[in-house]
Amino acid sequence: LTVLATPGLGPSAARNAGLAHALDDLVHFLDSDDLMLPGGLAALERALIDDAAADYAWGMLQMEILPGGAPQHANWPTEPAHMFQVNALLFRRGQLLDLGGFDKRLRYGEDLDLYARANAAGWQSAKVPHVVARNRRHAGNMTTDKLGARRGVFDAARLAAERARGIKA
Repeated sequence: LTVLATPGLGPSAARNAGLAHALDDLVHFLDSDDLMLPGGLAALERALIDDAAADYAWGMLQMEILPGGAPQHANWPTEPAHMFQVNALLFRRGQLLDLGGFDKRLRYGEDLDLYARANAAGWQSAKVPHVVARNRRHAGNMTTDKLGARRGVFDAARLAAERARGIKA
């Protein structure tokens, strides 16, 4: 385990720094306020071992609402669900590097942008049918900045539309 400090750079740049320093073929990202459940990482790894064609493993995520917290978006499920959030995913490092990692221009919506690019590239997932991680929602979450979070979703959608139209970002 290596801890890298990237103060003020935002999630995309921090994740890309971790990706650049990773030594293994598989990489996982866990935000500081989220939890990986016991056995969760092993289940994701087993899914990738069992499905050599999969580019990433995708486990279920459980949202935990703490005092002062709320779902990031009104339509987020409160029951366990497969959601493309990095704490419930395990990536093949080479695939993630080939895709260009996370778009460092995005402070919000970087996981949505990654999902759009992975989907456009035809990535395949191996789904784990149970909860592997917990997303903890509290008053200190970065995404309590509703305007920033909405702008991130818009920016990710705009970038996806530009790529679809062949516009270089």
